[in-house]
Amino acid sequence: MSLYSRIGTLARRRARMHFGVSPSQSRAFSVNNWRASYTQPTPSQLLRFALTGTTKPSQNDVSNPELDQHMSEIFLGNWSPGLLPPPFWSSSQRQTESPDDFVSFMAMTHNVRNLRHLQVFIERNVNEEEGSLLLQARSCTLLAQALKRCQRRNSYGEILSAVNAIATRLEKLGLPRSGDIYFLGIYYAALTLSVSALERFMEGYLSVSSSPLGIHASTSLVDALLDALHYRRFRGTAENTDTIVELVTGGDQRSERSLHSLLCWDSPDNPTASSGQYLSLLVRLRSEKILTEVWSQTLQKLSPSSSFELFQSAYSCVVALVDIGEVPKAIQYLAEVSERAKGTLPGISRFNGLTTLLASEAISALLPQLAGRRQYLKLLEVQLVDMENKLGFRWDPEGSYHRSASDPLLIASEQPFLTLDGDSTGYESTERFLAEMKALGCSRSATDLGKIAELLDEHEGDVISVSVPSTKVSIEYAWFPRLCPVQFTGVASSATDTTPPWTPSTLGLIRVSYDNNGTPLTSERSVHAMQLGPLVRRPKCTDDSDPNNAHPWEETGHMVAWDRACGQLVAVFVGQSNGPIDHRIESRAARPRSGLSAITTIGLPGDTAPTSNNDVVSSIGNGYMYYHIDADPSPDLIL
Repeated sequence: MSLYSRIGTLARRRARMHFGVSPSQSRAFSVNNWRASYTQPTPSQLLRFALTGTTKPSQNDVSNPELDQHMSEIFLGNWSPGLLPPPFWSSSQRQTESPDDFVSFMAMTHNVRNLRHLQVFIERNVNEEEGSLLLQARSCTLLAQALKRCQRRNSYGEILSAVNAIATRLEKLGLPRSGDIYFLGIYYAALTLSVSALERFMEGYLSVSSSPLGIHASTSLVDALLDALHYRRFRGTAENTDTIVELVTGGDQRSERSLHSLLCWDSPDNPTASSGQYLSLLVRLRSEKILTEVWSQTLQKLSPSSSFELFQSAYSCVVALVDIGEVPKAIQYLAEVSERAKGTLPGISRFNGLTTLLASEAISALLPQLAGRRQYLKLLEVQLVDMENKLGFRWDPEGSYHRSASDPLLIASEQPFLTLDGDSTGYESTERFLAEMKALGCSRSATDLGKIAELLDEHEGDVISVSVPSTKVSIEYAWFPRLCPVQFTGVASSATDTTPPWTPSTLGLIRVSYDNNGTPLTSERSVHAMQLGPLVRRPKCTDDSDPNNAHPWEETGHMVAWDRACGQLVAVFVGQSNGPIDHRIESRAARPRSGLSAITTIGLPGDTAPTSNNDVVSSIGNGYMYYHIDADPSPDLIL
């Protein structure tokens, strides 16, 4: 019987045993069971206590006082002569016929909140075949969810080490292993760009499975690699990707033990509609040979009737080529797409990366010819709307005239669009400022970021409403735009001159990192942001109340900032918005003062997408007891 058959049989048997048990009952049982064993040490806890006198593993972790006290009583207590000391645990083996095993594993996703919890759980429950099968049931979904939860409190590097420890445990104990357990290792190795870990887990996967990864696993793996490469640019790490290319492609000899051979795009019936990210990765890694192959496969499936997703995959590849400076090849690829689509570029006006294409003079000059008349007219309309936003206008199709974006009652068509001074009717509009911020906020040019800095000066005194996730409806939040050069307590400020030429400090560029016992953990991903002014809050006025009697705004201690890596607004708790701030910030100090997490994403009026925190924001601001703020060295910035 295969491993997956054994897992399926075991899961069905356990499901029958627990038929009629609700999720809440399962959770209640598992929590009670967890607490009942709270003073039962695992082997590693016993060894740690014997050597150090505590079960607390590190400075940033939380100890278990009950367990420490229990251990002290046994270690330091008087043992009866001639008798063995009381056992610390009944058996290192789980009872294979326990009816509660499956419920316990089902509850792992909410009982496990950090890697310490996971370690204890694994040591207690995964010691023989049944525990191994339960751990890997449902394609390791339960373990994957637990690891996802750990991302709130642990770095990717720490999680990778934990996955390696779990896989090694199964190997050393000779327990069944599926490809899914090794895929988790490949995934976290990709997030950390660890070549040695990628090799280790790829070998492990190939030792137990000959099947390629599915579309979901392949896509998530490619996204992880792209994400890691993207963040590495902000760290200024040398762009030597030779070892990664070797692993992905298999080298010149095209070894079968390569990542490409594991991905779904290597199969004849590959889902080309989802190949855009993989094409972008191959471009980023400058893997010419496989890029040509995958591009050819994508091109062969293009036709005028192809889906927008398929064309978007092709356009993504072209944008990636522009990003690395391969404009001639980008033009060649775009021309090939136009040829396959009979002289047009379907959906190009709706493509998210259109701005990058238009920024290239060579490509924008050819778009009228390549896109066709219909698509080119749509392109012009998109650009016209973008220009109107930057001027602070809105087009009213019913009245056939422009209105001011900040004052809908003001008809802008009756005013000059631009004056001799360069002003316009919408010059003071916050919408104009926000449009520029979104357009330039992720730029690598100090000059572009300087334009945002100048707009912050111009709009100081404005009040911009913002939305914050998971907050009371009775509280409203706002942002006070202001240029905020970087200043720290106890350090003489070098950002006194807030005029060009701009530097990272005068622009207000900060790096928010995991705290490693008082120093920034810069080897992990950080939040790279530009400070934009304080976040404030107040009780919301009722519908029938007089606006003149509104409560005054109170500072939350957060600084609104633009996340340059993710292209979104975030709020970072810095303690105070005026004057120097501390490098090391205690994350739990934020909520009592503001009701918010230490670091959170925020939204603007008119945003259609819901505001949600990404992994980096959640883990740095919520998981660790402290985080570290520095002036961002910004090695990616072109000064």
